[in-house]
Amino acid sequence: MMPIDCNVCGEAMTLAVKPRERWTPLPKNERPTMIPYAFDEWVCSNDHRRDLTYAESRMLE
Repeated sequence: MMPIDCNVCGEAMTLAVKPRERWTPLPKNERPTMIPYAFDEWVCSNDHRRDLTYAESRMLE
């Protein structure tokens, strides 16, 4: 797995919450569409928090 580094202090980050899927409201006659910017929150040892970018999230799959 690729390391996720804090963009504030550079420390390695760990997953703060369990993986989850977020979906847009379901329009009639359409399947759910993922929100591309809503990903799991990561936290470093200095308590800085951030969400992964779309590219980072895809690399972890």
